[in-house]
Formats: sequence, structure tokens, C-alpha cells
Amino acid sequence: MEFEQKYVRFETPLNPLTPYQENFFNKLTIALDTKVYYYGSVQRFDYFPGHSDIDVCLFSGNVESTLKKIQLLLGLDQDEYDHLYIILDKEVMYECYKVIYEEPKNNLSVEISIYNDSFKRNDFYLFSQVEEYPFYVIYLLFILKFMYYKMNMVPVQVYNKIKGLIIDNTIYNKKHITHRKPARW
Repeated sequence: MEFEQKYVRFETPLNPLTPYQENFFNKLTIALDTKVYYYGSVQRFDYFPGHSDIDVCLFSGNVESTLKKIQLLLGLDQDEYDHLYIILDKEVMYECYKVIYEEPKNNLSVEISIYNDSFKRNDFYLFSQVEEYPFYVIYLLFILKFMYYKMNMVPVQVYNKIKGLIIDNTIYNKKHITHRKPARW
């Protein structure tokens, strides 16, 4: 119980969502019968409403079934997902399915990460590391996002490259990430 209470703060985003976004996540929670956990910039001050995507995480006892339900619910093709293996420090391995869903007319851009229940304790450890960014990293991300979203000074390819370098080299210190997209089932 203590473990679950520690992560209650991820059940509600720090930054306010639009009524449409709130409704979207409420429907997702009900349809999948699981909690949605918010992480990433929506939990920090470098979130730009209407521009930043909203990162959420789900845990499931049957990841493939949950993935299929999400695809049906959102009207996605069966191959619209990434299957990731993340290896940290040559010891801890995370497996994750990621689905990206966008509705530009409603300012909705979502990245849904789906993990197996058995990895929940480890994945929440990863969450806590992500949310405890050093202040200088958050400031760098804020400045980069401001230059990209508000001033249109940075091309999308440069923005993505710099953001990836900041996060991978200062936060995760990832040793290895393998992306694998399985064949359709």
C-alpha cells in the first residue's frame, strides 16, 4: 500500500488539461479499466499547453490485449505502435509498448506507454528518476521549447535532436535502447 500511495501524484497532471483532454483520459481510463499515470513535462513547468504532448503510462496484466483495445478505441492500425526494450546500466531491462495519438484540431497529442504489471515497481522507479530532473535540465528544456514553440526559431529536426541529447545524456544516462516493431499478429 505504501508503494501505491507514493505514486498517487502521477494520477493527476500538475498542469491543467483542457476539458477535452480531461474527457479523453477519463474515457481511456474507463474503457481500459486501469489507472492512467501522467509523467513528463505535464508534471513540470516546461509544459506548453497546446504544444507539448501529454505522456501517460498504463500497467496491464495483458499488455497485448490492452494494446489492441487502445488501437480499437482510438481507431489506429494494428501496426501503429513501437515495442521498446530499454537496458539501463547493463542490469535493468524495461519492456514497453508505445502508442502515439494526435488530434490536432483538439490540441491533443498523447504518448501512451504500456508496461506489464510485473514491471510496475521498476517502472515507477524510472518515473521518480525522470520527475526529479536537476533544475538546470528543466531550464534547458524550457528555453529550447520556448524557442521552438513560441518563437519558431528552431527547426523540428534540431529541436528533437537537442531534446533527445538533453534527456538521454543528463537524465536517463541510457546505455542502450533497442526499438523493435513486431510483425502484425
